Amino acid sequence: MIKKNVSLGGKAEIRGVSVLRKKNNDDGNVELDIKVGFRNISDSHIERAQLTTKLIDQRDAEIEESVDYNSVTSKSAYLFEPSFYNIKPGKVKNAEIKFSSSIFVPISTYTAEAKATLEN
Repeated sequence: MIKKNVSLGGKAEIRGVSVLRKKNNDDGNVELDIKVGFRNISDSHIERAQLTTKLIDQRDAEIEESVDYNSVTSKSAYLFEPSFYNIKPGKVKNAEIKFSSSIFVPISTYTAEAKATLEN
């Protein structure tokens, strides 16, 4: 569990991470439920907030990857909920989870107006 806030360019924050390993399923495989709190602290709408979650085994090989994204209005929050299912218990031993997050915000805007005229 991560309780410390992580700033994303002063426009958004990751407000905490929780990982729950459920009991092995009927096949003996592992299930991981992850929750990541995201908060837009800016006055601007974030068109795309993205969280990439990678499950890495003890040999640094990627077991699985999840890419989740959503738009987030200003001064609001979103809960990312990536999950990994049907993973062999041996692969999860000494594994780690790596998170990366990105936000996509407008750099500038452009407005144009035109007046229609009738030509004879």
